[in-house]
Amino acid sequence: MPQYLWADKNTGKTCTVIRSFNEYEQPPTEEEHPRSPGEEPADWERQIGGDQALIRGPNWGGAKGYWGKV
Repeated sequence: MPQYLWADKNTGKTCTVIRSFNEYEQPPTEEEHPRSPGEEPADWERQIGGDQALIRGPNWGGAKGYWGKV
């Protein structure tokens, strides 16, 4: 399942959650990112991007797609 990065507009804190493709718009729950005592409720905004990497094996030939110079 994919990971989604969410940021709280109020505090600037971020949280990464794992969701299915059908639930990608569901913000983090209280169990996934608990609030500190006295902290106001979070106003979550889903972020685009993140830690993405291209993984390619050394034995992948031209038949596996065009990779160019990686």
